[in-house]
Amino acid sequence: MTNPSGKTDVEHFEPSNRRHFIYLAATALALLAALLHQWYAHDVAWMLWETSGGIMDYPDGWTHMGTKDWAWTIPIHLPAGACFAYDVKPWGIVFLFLGSLAWGWVISQTVLAYCFGQHRPCGRYGWRLWIVFFGLAWVPVQGPWSWIWQWTVVY
Repeated sequence: MTNPSGKTDVEHFEPSNRRHFIYLAATALALLAALLHQWYAHDVAWMLWETSGGIMDYPDGWTHMGTKDWAWTIPIHLPAGACFAYDVKPWGIVFLFLGSLAWGWVISQTVLAYCFGQHRPCGRYGWRLWIVFFGLAWVPVQGPWSWIWQWTVVY
């Protein structure tokens, strides 16, 4: 298909339009990765909390939550855990989403770096890989420091 200038749409795709497209794609990828990270953090935290004994299902149909003093969390969500533990819960929610958004941004930037052949796509000293690791790893913490503990025991 041609446009008024007589060029096809592919030929008319100017560098400034490419840059905007790349920024839009990077933003969309970052938001998608952040959303998937939230899903991952919720489902795996629930599974770990249940398998470690934090949630007990009884044969008569009752469920007891909070049977352990510790729970699991992702290191990138530890600032949110600190807010939860010290009763600054609204900021905890903000830091929970900011941690996942930062993780999504790092994923997006790493993918773009690989796509465009940057010299060090993982950053100097591999810092992007460390952020990805800290977004996927799980560490045991005291119950109030974990959002899954907050949402199953406190509320």
